[in-house]
Amino acid sequence: MRGRIESGDLVTVSPVDVREVKVDDVVLVQRIRPQGGSMRGRIESGDLVTVSPVDVREVKVDDVVLVQWQRSYLLHRVREIRGDEFLIGNNLGKINGWVKSGAIRGRVTNVVHDAEG
Repeated sequence: MRGRIESGDLVTVSPVDVREVKVDDVVLVQRIRPQGGSMRGRIESGDLVTVSPVDVREVKVDDVVLVQWQRSYLLHRVREIRGDEFLIGNNLGKINGWVKSGAIRGRVTNVVHDAEG
């Protein structure tokens, strides 16, 4: 279903496309325009995606999270949770691997398809 992001979605996020909303130097919301095709069917390249802070204890299977992956940030679907580790993968069926809870930077709360900058 378009407009809903589910566990396993994966998109590389370009730092140039990140917009932050801050209050007293605390990031409340990030708006990003992911590039790439691994989220096809849920998030299309260039869609406007809102990522909000999240307590990792509230993250559930099928949530899409912004996760630090190696030297970059990706949007991933959460496939499985074991304690403080999260199995992530893209929307095309690829499983990327396990990350610790500290790698999760936020949860996707909104997607605007075909949004113009």
